Amino acid sequence: MSLAIQDLGRRHVEYGVKDHHYETVGATLLWTLKESLGAEFTPQAKEAWATVYGVLASRCKRRLSLRHSRMRYQYARNQAGMTSYASPYV
Repeated sequence: MSLAIQDLGRRHVEYGVKDHHYETVGATLLWTLKESLGAEFTPQAKEAWATVYGVLASRCKRRLSLRHSRMRYQYARNQAGMTSYASPYV
């Protein structure tokens, strides 16, 4: 499952997803479930969905943060004229 989540995070980076998008999607997910399920969307179900989405979003955001760190690192190297050596960590 962890590899699937990492892959999901990687794809989100490629799609151009930004950190703030996760909050919007999470709120929309909970609203949609409430509207679709009505009374069946209990407080316990809401808490469970919010928890699961929170875990997924945090892992995807970590991937996004890592990608941005790599991009800043590469940009700084390029600005310094250090393009001849490719770091294995980037």
